[in-house]
Amino acid sequence: MAEARVVNRSEENAWPEVLAQIDAPAELQLWVQTRDPQHALDICPRADWWVWLSAATGQSLARLVWVLAKSAQRMVPPSSAAYAPVEHALSVALECVRSGASVPCGEAAAEADLAASHMHASFRTSLEPGYNPLARAAAWVARASEGLAVAKHRSEARFLDDARRRASLVGVGFDVFSRAPTSPALDARLLHTPDQRDLLFVVAACAEAAEQLVQASAQRDRQSADDEHVRQTEMLRELLDTASDAL
Repeated sequence: MAEARVVNRSEENAWPEVLAQIDAPAELQLWVQTRDPQHALDICPRADWWVWLSAATGQSLARLVWVLAKSAQRMVPPSSAAYAPVEHALSVALECVRSGASVPCGEAAAEADLAASHMHASFRTSLEPGYNPLARAAAWVARASEGLAVAKHRSEARFLDDARRRASLVGVGFDVFSRAPTSPALDARLLHTPDQRDLLFVVAACAEAAEQLVQASAQRDRQSADDEHVRQTEMLRELLDTASDAL
């Protein structure tokens, strides 16, 4: 596992300040006061907090979206038509993360939200406990993947415009100023830029998805939310270790 790093300071005593800058939950900001980044990630007791901590230490947001989508997919029972909107939202989100292409994540999220609000068990439709928060989690994952794609496209467009401008000033081709594509991640030094502000929505959406997954598993397994937060956080850590570095 890669060592955590504070995204905008070399000193660990600035760690709480980083979380304040990205508008992480106030309770989380208090919890990390006496903990360094790696220790906080290792013992984090809540899945939604783990998302904020991972983002604040510079984790690839594409990998975070992928991890949450995979975790949600594990909760979808096989061969159930009622879960089709959930499966669709998650598959669309994963495709968006893999390809970076503009796919209908917004429509898929809306369908999952509608299912969460209006799908009810009947003699024709079998729903496991936890269906509604699972559908909401899928919707948030789809929104996060859409936000990631939008942020990436906007960043690339702004970079190309800037490259062309600089190239015209020195009389060379703009490819001289080209850069290798990077996986979007937070950098609290640059939160004033449009690129980073776009990414903050992705983090918030991922954190909400994590909270909904906890509620879904707590209802399904009839466990306390606190216990499910711990279990879900462990699952997310394990999935992150398997996520491709190419994401």
